[in-house]
Amino acid sequence: MYKYEQISENQYRVYGRDYNTIHLCTEQEAQEIVATLEAQWLEELKRLKMGDLNSNINAVYQAYLKKYPDVEIRTFEEKAKESFLVKKDPNTPCVDTPLLCKLTENGTIEERNILAGQVFEKVVENAALEKWGVVTRDAIKAAIDEATLNQISIEIPNLGA
Repeated sequence: MYKYEQISENQYRVYGRDYNTIHLCTEQEAQEIVATLEAQWLEELKRLKMGDLNSNINAVYQAYLKKYPDVEIRTFEEKAKESFLVKKDPNTPCVDTPLLCKLTENGTIEERNILAGQVFEKVVENAALEKWGVVTRDAIKAAIDEATLNQISIEIPNLGA
C-alpha cells in the first residue's frame, strides 16, 4: 500500500512497497501519485496472476494431451467438427464424417455415432476448462483492489472430467 505524508508546505513524501520519494506538490497531487502507484501495482499483480492462471491451464491441457499420440492429436479438430455434425443430426451420412467412420470397426452409422458421442464428451470436457479459464481471467481483470484479486483462486477445480 502506498501512502503520503506532508513534509512541509507543498512538499509531500510518497512511500510504500518499492517507492520512497519526496515531491514538490499539493496534497491533491500527492493523492493522485498514490492512486497511480496503487493502480500500477494492481495491474502488475493482475498480470502475474494471469500468467500463473495460464500456466495452470496449460499444465492441465498438456497432461491431457500426453495421453494421446501425435497422430491422434492432429485429428482432434476434424473429429470435433464431425462429432458436432452427428450431434446435430445422428443420421448424417458417413460421407460427411469420413474420419469418424474410418475410425470405427465397420464404418457403420451406429458405430460412428457412438464414437462421435465419445469425441463430443471430450470436447465438452475441454470446453469446461476453457470456460473456467475465461471466467477466472475476467474476474482477475475486473478486480478492483488487491484483496479482491487475492480471493480469486487460480487452482484448477474438478470440472467433472
